[in-house]
Amino acid sequence: MATTTTFAAIREQYLTKIRAITPSVLAGHVFSTPNTRIPLKAWAMKSAGSQCFRAFGITFDDVVEEPQDFESTAYQRMDTATLVIAYPVDLALYYKDDDDQDLANFDDVINSDSDQVRDVLTSTGNLIAGHSEMRVVRRATMRETDAIWFHEYALRLTYTASQTLT
Repeated sequence: MATTTTFAAIREQYLTKIRAITPSVLAGHVFSTPNTRIPLKAWAMKSAGSQCFRAFGITFDDVVEEPQDFESTAYQRMDTATLVIAYPVDLALYYKDDDDQDLANFDDVINSDSDQVRDVLTSTGNLIAGHSEMRVVRRATMRETDAIWFHEYALRLTYTASQTLT
């Protein structure tokens, strides 16, 4: 019998792993998930400020590729999801020291974070039982507002899910 898992279990694993990242730039602002059921972008637009810095969420995109049956109790799924990280456009949040002399470049912060997040997402050591692969595509940073920017990643998860065939 194959080891199976669910999208929810995989999502929770990655939420935990991303929250555990110590950012290499501006380490005082950690990755966090908002305590709300409102979609991340909607929440962040209403809450723009320091509480949004590196706030993130993972959502299922409702796109499932045709499954491959393994046996009567399991099949392979290939789902897509989106990871979004918020970056408020507030210069006060981007100073590297207390003297307000050394301002971090927004793009440098996002690029550094992107490298760390990608490494966590693609590390085989972070796969849970039943989850066989995670592919990550970095998308462009959305700079649609003057208050907050969003950085997105397209995720493709391959895992074994349970089924009951009679």
